[in-house]
Amino acid sequence: MTPSRFKSLLLALLLLLLLSPAAAQRDVRLLVWQDSLFGLIDGRGQTVLPCEYEDLTPYNQYREGYIVAKRDGLWGILDWNGQPLVPFRYTAEPEPIPYIDATGLFLIPNKDNGGVVNAKGDTVIPFRDFNIVSFEFSEFNRSYYYGKALQAPLLITFRCEPLGDTLPDGRSHCQYRWGCMDLKGNEVLPIIYREIDFEHSTIIVEDTNGRYGVMDYSARWICPLTSQYKYYGQSTYVVMMDQQSKLTGLMKSDGTVLLPVQYKFISLDYACAFLKDTSDLWALTDEHFRVLTPHCYKELTTLGERPLYLGVRPDGTYDVLETSGHVIQSFGADCDPYDYPLVYQDGEWRLVQLSGNGDSLTAEFLPQRYKEARQHYSFFSVATDSLHWGVVDKDGQVVVPFRYTEIAISHIGLIYARRPSGKVDVLSFKGGRKILSCWGVTGELPPLFIANKQGKWAAHDGRRVTRYYEGLSFAGTSNDMDYWAVWDKHDKMGYVDGNGRMIYRCSLETEPDFEFARPYYGFFLPPRETWGEARLYYDRKN
Repeated sequence: MTPSRFKSLLLALLLLLLLSPAAAQRDVRLLVWQDSLFGLIDGRGQTVLPCEYEDLTPYNQYREGYIVAKRDGLWGILDWNGQPLVPFRYTAEPEPIPYIDATGLFLIPNKDNGGVVNAKGDTVIPFRDFNIVSFEFSEFNRSYYYGKALQAPLLITFRCEPLGDTLPDGRSHCQYRWGCMDLKGNEVLPIIYREIDFEHSTIIVEDTNGRYGVMDYSARWICPLTSQYKYYGQSTYVVMMDQQSKLTGLMKSDGTVLLPVQYKFISLDYACAFLKDTSDLWALTDEHFRVLTPHCYKELTTLGERPLYLGVRPDGTYDVLETSGHVIQSFGADCDPYDYPLVYQDGEWRLVQLSGNGDSLTAEFLPQRYKEARQHYSFFSVATDSLHWGVVDKDGQVVVPFRYTEIAISHIGLIYARRPSGKVDVLSFKGGRKILSCWGVTGELPPLFIANKQGKWAAHDGRRVTRYYEGLSFAGTSNDMDYWAVWDKHDKMGYVDGNGRMIYRCSLETEPDFEFARPYYGFFLPPRETWGEARLYYDRKN
């Protein structure tokens, strides 16, 4: 394992910590290395495992914390404090040992005697009878992740059937056959299928004759194997496509047909479906798949935060529709309402104000006109000329005055605005209140990474700023404390806790390759869709 893998391990560990309420009580585990060997430390910088392992993967699950380790070419399993659970006896080729979330079981990939073991090392499922060279697992524990009481997790198993010839590297050319088992080793599907896909509460299979079928998680047929239809998942439904006409229909996971096989394409949205007929025109349905409009649009798409839809007619005119199919506003071909309620008309941007609900929803133009405009959720960054940018809300009220050269808005409750001098103000949505000023900002919150004029980076957690470093990366969180990996211009690396205290120092062996290493000098919008907890965290401290 190289330091470039360090980034993915840190982010995986962070995700596991965030998903696990019980795991939040366990101290963080941070990866360190020396002479190409790896170890772990805790949040106090104390050694949990010395640097004598070729690979380490912490699994901080909601049940228990486990550490999968490799030493002297063999794999074993340790508890969260580094005490051995499973001796180092597995070759585990070609991949490291993965943990099956929420089960207490581990997959041991091995050509000869691999299988599934528990945390005591007891073999739960031997795979040697199936000549499996590798295997995967799917659907983990859906009742844990999705709140659904489905069947127990299923393991996807496969074997390679030699075709008689060899590849250039000397390996046998083979074809794969797929099946699956439950976690007790019982065969759910025999290893005979060309393809298996898990789609929500169904299993879609293809046999060697190109026939498709649909099963439930107990391997009971919902749609028996047929050469007429090809099945694939979309959203929480199953699309059925006639393999001759290529027309599609839609059914529920229990086989109930919702839309007949007569559409050229079906696209599902969260509260409707878009249906394309054989004339290449689209219609809109409601959430129960009742058709609400005729097939009259050459394009149909979702608009903005509200459940609104934009339909483009063949003549280039536009309709804005409600979920009922009612047209609340129409625009000529000379307009561009794709950023609705921002509308581009006659070389200017205008805001459309929506009022009412349901069938009584109405729309009207606000009087303000802007040279440029961008939509950010319910806020808009707008410019009155080529130099002066500000922020207005959905009612056209000014939140940030027009005195900045560049503005970016995140959905965690922050506005990033660059002054003419190049300095960046970090502002709150609440009245445009300034929180801090810096020369660059990037990252997610918490923490927010800020730069000084020399381009060095520090972390700001809403109360304080750490010292500035050449590079800085969010490493993890535990017991309401954040941890960061930092390094200086000499590539001396260390970990800093949430109080800015250095808890560990070491040296990087290669050029660092972390998520926020050498972050670019400018704005960064967080990639997550919702950061409500982060916004509350920040507002509480300010």
